[in-house]
Amino acid sequence: MRKVVSTFFFLFVVYSLLSQNTGTSQNTWYKINSRGTYVTKIKAAGHYAQHEVVVHIINNYWNTAEVQYISEFNYNHNRIKLEWGFLGSGSSRYMAVRIVPVTADYASSFTFTDVIDPNFDYALEAVDSSLVTTISPKKQFFIDEWTGNIGINTISPDEKLSVNGNIHTKEVRVDLTGWSDFIFDNDYKLPTLEEVEKHIKEKGHLQNIPSAEEVEEKGILLGDMNAKLLQKIEELTLYTIDQEKKLETQETQIKQQNEINQELLSRLLKLEELLNKNK
Repeated sequence: MRKVVSTFFFLFVVYSLLSQNTGTSQNTWYKINSRGTYVTKIKAAGHYAQHEVVVHIINNYWNTAEVQYISEFNYNHNRIKLEWGFLGSGSSRYMAVRIVPVTADYASSFTFTDVIDPNFDYALEAVDSSLVTTISPKKQFFIDEWTGNIGINTISPDEKLSVNGNIHTKEVRVDLTGWSDFIFDNDYKLPTLEEVEKHIKEKGHLQNIPSAEEVEEKGILLGDMNAKLLQKIEELTLYTIDQEKKLETQETQIKQQNEINQELLSRLLKLEELLNKNK
């Protein structure tokens, strides 16, 4: 029984190595003789580990490639990479691929399996590297399987979602702890306008608001920045209320002064009238 199992395993290994969908040597370029548009599963094998990923190879005559995958292995964080190129020209242009180690001791093989038709033959053919022109595939979507970070148009996401480009959405919800309503607490010390002016002259920006240099270097945190901007709006509201009260006081004082002036003018006119009668 053990002999039968061993023989079966040997035949399976030989079949796998001879499969035209499999590249078995690292740093060797393989020409993909089949051309078209395919949804493909690539199994990449390295030191003590293997990984499968579904990718899209979308090419007309393999002029460009829109796929690159860096496999993050579970054994000592070993990584291997698939690199892409092409050879030939026009309708005879074919895509080429090779496997190279990144942090792994070696990268042993990769296998193409079409998701729609698992029996599809990609017919890999080892070719001389001098015939291959390397290409830089579009890196539109990347998942760092070790950190769980996702990148769109970037292969080095530093957060759970990193987007190198614009985002169009109907709504963004940010969970925050704390808000800026402490501005309205009775014990809050509102900076004087003189203090605000002094800070602007010395620093070139509002207090507690990052400078242009900081924003350019680090960007901003949307929730934190909204809270800071709200704080400034609430402070501005308090300044406006204070100015309104001062204006109302000034208007009252001006009105009272006008009444006094009117009374004095009336007395002056009466005095002039008496003086004129006594002449």
